[in-house]
Amino acid sequence: MKLGFLIETNVPPAVEGVPANEYIAHSVEQFLREGAAAEAAGFDSLHVPERHMRPECHFPTPLQLLTALAARTNRIRLNTHTLILTLYHPMQVAEQSAMIDMLSRGRHTLTVAMGYLPLYWRMIGATGDGRRERFIESVEILRLAFAGKPFSFHGRHFTLEDVILTPPPYQGERFPLWLAGHFEKTMQRAAVYGDGWAGNPFPQELQSWNARVNAYREAAAKNGRKALVCCARDAWVGATHAEAMRTFRTHEEHYIREMRFYFRKGILRHPDFGSEADITLERLLPHMVIGSASECAERLQQHAEQYQLDHCVLRLRMPRGPGFQETLDAIALCGEAIIPAVQGREAAPAV
Repeated sequence: MKLGFLIETNVPPAVEGVPANEYIAHSVEQFLREGAAAEAAGFDSLHVPERHMRPECHFPTPLQLLTALAARTNRIRLNTHTLILTLYHPMQVAEQSAMIDMLSRGRHTLTVAMGYLPLYWRMIGATGDGRRERFIESVEILRLAFAGKPFSFHGRHFTLEDVILTPPPYQGERFPLWLAGHFEKTMQRAAVYGDGWAGNPFPQELQSWNARVNAYREAAAKNGRKALVCCARDAWVGATHAEAMRTFRTHEEHYIREMRFYFRKGILRHPDFGSEADITLERLLPHMVIGSASECAERLQQHAEQYQLDHCVLRLRMPRGPGFQETLDAIALCGEAIIPAVQGREAAPAV
């Protein structure tokens, strides 16, 4: 199983309202430091989310941040996790992704989702109406564009006549396109159009999850597609279990509020959580990766086997903390003890 690191672009507000410019600039530099640290620690990939019109988000667009990370790194893969494709014209996305892939010499993976928050479409004067059809057409256009040949497309939402993507991706037709989302229809679309499927760090009931994964792998094989299962996990590692829990509990209240938000949106679905009152840290902990390095390594190995994961993405820093320096320390600890144990290789050298 490969391990990724998610750069959390939400930052605790220093004051109410719009943050000061210097505060945002400092956060952006820390995001880049986290990316470089994750590469040095031996993570396989970096993942960047997309968020808009939220003052706590200090970097809304993932493609811009990945462009900067491409210039700051040398080995690690650079993934969106995820780009909300329905906010863009697909040829603009194809062009920007191709340039990230060129700048990084073939280290970019584009992970796209349909989106669900009306707030984001409102920012561009649009709505989410027809987003499923728009999403599918956009993915079809991306596939044609990345093939590197002239093409035309006639759909309900997009009409293109004799266009070509230039420059093409460094990886050419092998450029990986993953589709993201938790539910069965998303996984089935990934089997038709994608090179992988990616999920978010929400609790999943094991039996139903594996039924969906098996159906996805079977459908991908029938469509001649590569099947790859990637899922995120909220995590925290400390020198000891007690230290990890002590640090994480500092931000417990906000984390619970975040999970209750996703419950109200219908995204967090699990038999353990029948109501918002059921969402407590004690009930969430079995679905997280938290504890000492050895405990986290064992948990990740269990996740890989139980959930049939090819790729697991760790979100160490939550929107309200721990802080940047604590996160850098945790990344280093991952490189020293967790990554070698999970992947059976030597620890990353100290930097």
